Amino acid sequence: PDGFFGNNDNGAYNVKVNNLGQAAVYQPAGRGSSFDVFSFNTFSSQFDGRPSAASGNAGAADGFAQSGGNDNVIPYGARDHYVVQVDAILPNDRLDISSGTAADTGIFAPGSLSLFFRKGTAGVGGGTALDLFNGTTNTPAPLPPGTSFVNDDNWHNYAVDFDQPGHRVKAYIDGILRADIDLTTFAGGSYDNFSNATVGFGGSGAGDGFASYADNLMVGAPGEVPEPAGPCAIALFGMLVGRSRRR
Repeated sequence: PDGFFGNNDNGAYNVKVNNLGQAAVYQPAGRGSSFDVFSFNTFSSQFDGRPSAASGNAGAADGFAQSGGNDNVIPYGARDHYVVQVDAILPNDRLDISSGTAADTGIFAPGSLSLFFRKGTAGVGGGTALDLFNGTTNTPAPLPPGTSFVNDDNWHNYAVDFDQPGHRVKAYIDGILRADIDLTTFAGGSYDNFSNATVGFGGSGAGDGFASYADNLMVGAPGEVPEPAGPCAIALFGMLVGRSRRR
């Protein structure tokens, strides 16, 4: 139901996951699980008015995902090279896109890899505009001088290309490549060898009630991305989670 929030003990949401034609239904494990503060909302039940005021995603009028400052993960394990993308309004601290080990452990488990996107150049938690997190350690991403990042409350598309065989991770905002990181050398290789058992998204804030907003989560194989880096589209096929599609 619209705006249901908090307690999933009775299975408030069943998420249908279709990995390469193998359909399964993932039911959150109950209060305390990765979906325990997650809801689908419309403008009539939005927490603080940001979604209805934001531009960039007309489909949000039909529904979007609202989270209470936590991380939502679902089973994956389908490919070893895959893109996770989501439309989101940046929380006051961070938006994260993750790949990890188990649905009930989230982004803090060993073997996980998350990218933290933040407004401008720093978040309230002290991080930079783009950080990597491996469950215990947060490290700023190497960025070219003058790299621009989002600093508004509008909808933008965020995507991460997780490439296990290539030992690389790439970050995109609105289809533009912002970081391309060699995980074998970055931070002494401490972010390499991550798991693809789950994928997810989430957020954290301060001064905004810890609410974060997302829509149109997609996971699948990467399409052809032209080089050099520049405005480009990332083609995906795989699974889609959301009540609305961008129009």
